[in-house]
Amino acid sequence: EASSDVGGRVKTDSFSGFLLDRGFQVLLTSYPEIKRLDILDSLDLAPFSSGAIAHKPPYNFRVINPLRHFLGYISSKSSFSPRRLFDFFMLAQLALSSKPSNLSTSRLFDSKPFSEDFKECFLKPFFQGISLDIDLKVRSSICIDYLKLFLRGLATLPKNGMQALPYALYQRLKATQVHFNKKVVGFQEEEVELANKELIKGDAIIFALDNPSASRLIKTSKTFKSQLVTCFYFAVKKRLIKQCSFLHLGRKGPVVNLCIPSHVQANYAPSGFDLISATIIDPRWQERKDLKARVQENIGEWLNVDPLNLNFLKFYHLKHALPGQSFPPIFRNQYKLKGFNRVFLSGELVETPSINGALLSGRVAAKYAMKSLQKA
Repeated sequence: EASSDVGGRVKTDSFSGFLLDRGFQVLLTSYPEIKRLDILDSLDLAPFSSGAIAHKPPYNFRVINPLRHFLGYISSKSSFSPRRLFDFFMLAQLALSSKPSNLSTSRLFDSKPFSEDFKECFLKPFFQGISLDIDLKVRSSICIDYLKLFLRGLATLPKNGMQALPYALYQRLKATQVHFNKKVVGFQEEEVELANKELIKGDAIIFALDNPSASRLIKTSKTFKSQLVTCFYFAVKKRLIKQCSFLHLGRKGPVVNLCIPSHVQANYAPSGFDLISATIIDPRWQERKDLKARVQENIGEWLNVDPLNLNFLKFYHLKHALPGQSFPPIFRNQYKLKGFNRVFLSGELVETPSINGALLSGRVAAKYAMKSLQKA
């Protein structure tokens, strides 16, 4: 493990009493691999409300999932309307569709008769936040898969941050030694070489690599695109913002989504404070020198709070938060590395880049490795 801890991209930092996930992330209870592991009860999860607050200055409107919050839906003036009900009907129909499509997510949404506000202020920014793709060139099949997951389960946060998941998995290991701060710089059959020239031998090798690491280590000629993201965290005194466990979405300004994690899990902030997380995915905004000030202005408008009351904590700029997903993974379903008998691949090289994809690919790669050893 090249870093100092388990988790890969699923990391949580403790900072001045706050829990800061490295980039806004959620754990979906409907992930098949999570269900298979039977691990949810140990994480002490709390759910976001199902829906969002969509911002279209000078006003905002709530998009409430009638399947999850029916009373809230019918009591909300901005959600309860025949047109909005039709939008949800169209969305459910899309999620239940089994017809394959080669369209990008953007073109798929534009091809459906969604209302303009629902499409531009809810659907597009919601999936931009999931894929980190401002142009929504991500394959529509991935969008539909996520729609199904959100219909079947809840978006949640563990009590101790997102890294609680890899910690829980790590604690289940009985006879496994993890070498931290050890960067692999080369390999051959049944052997890896570390940056300090140390050689570690094994019966088989399973690589869990992101695309940039793979291009250096495996030296693949296949090309890939990285999706970058910047996530800002601010502290604000309690009661300065209204209690809200919905995700906030919008398309004007740098922020594509923001939330108040401490309104979902109180453990994310110390007593007397709330934590605000704001996500920026547009590369043009991320390059601006005044980004922090503009993010504060954006938050102030959305949450009706004076930007001067927002205390900056920390920001994370992730140059490879996700791979581009307009095409399948570069080694899609090629778990065994060509030219080797016992070198296998997992993670975003072979599967959809998600928590579920990481768990699934690791399990499948392990099966391939075990099968190769049984033949020996």
